[in-house]
Amino acid sequence: MAWDPGVLRKYNTTGHFRLLSQLRAELKGNPLVRPKDGESVAEVNRSKSLIRAIAEKAAATRNRRPAVSAEPAREAGGFPGEAEA
Repeated sequence: MAWDPGVLRKYNTTGHFRLLSQLRAELKGNPLVRPKDGESVAEVNRSKSLIRAIAEKAAATRNRRPAVSAEPAREAGGFPGEAEA
């Protein structure tokens, strides 16, 4: 009985060292920064693209108009087709 090729590809030593070298290359390109006192690890190590995405999302949220409440329609007699409960 032979080993399944998918299992061999997933768990062989070449794949393990390939992942290690990929991780090493990523850490060289984007090294982790040690946090100073009072800072969290997440705040210090955020990538520039993540910071930009968070800022854009916050700006989009600020620019949205507030949602119209459905409460005045209920007080005025309800929505059309809505049955009284």
